[in-house]
Amino acid sequence: MTASRVYMGAMTYPISNTFVAACFGLANLGFASLGFAPAAVAESPADMARIEVLPGWQMDNGHQMAAIRITLAPGWHTYWRAPGEAGIPPQFDWSGSENVSAVTVHWPVPELFSQNGMWYLGYEREVVLPIEITPNAAGDIALDGVMDLGVCNDICMPLQAAIGATFAQNARTGSLADSGQIRKALTDQPQKITGARCSATPCPTGCA
Repeated sequence: MTASRVYMGAMTYPISNTFVAACFGLANLGFASLGFAPAAVAESPADMARIEVLPGWQMDNGHQMAAIRITLAPGWHTYWRAPGEAGIPPQFDWSGSENVSAVTVHWPVPELFSQNGMWYLGYEREVVLPIEITPNAAGDIALDGVMDLGVCNDICMPLQAAIGATFAQNARTGSLADSGQIRKALTDQPQKITGARCSATPCPTGCA
């Protein structure tokens, strides 16, 4: 995996191989800090979430199993693909990629939360989203996309992350620690339930 660049608005910053994305708010927010603020109220998008690409490994079928790791500041959460009564589901646009025919997100099991009388499904602290990249042909894979997501604390904020990574044909394996995180997330997938039955009883005097 070669070096990548972070895109924040119209400015670019060279970075190391692992930190390959940065968040920027759709609102008018500054970019003074790339770390987490100690307070729960964030002053910049990077205070809310940090996004990285984990290179993973080349699969037997020629696909690349990588992952997007989202690290959230204390008190902040983001959402599952179907968030429930509230929330912004993450969305991806990989149209800028080269030698990529499909990207499949393998969503880990979310947590169930309740806030202001509404239920939602999502993640706190950190989540690793395995992504299976299907190339068009043999050769290097250039992943170039945009991820839109919502992060919430007492308020909700839409964020956008520019994600870029290159997976070389003969060097598509990341560190054992990162690969272990991806494998753990792959084993934590939602399972289908069959044979479930539900029943309902009306409330004689109404339900409060």
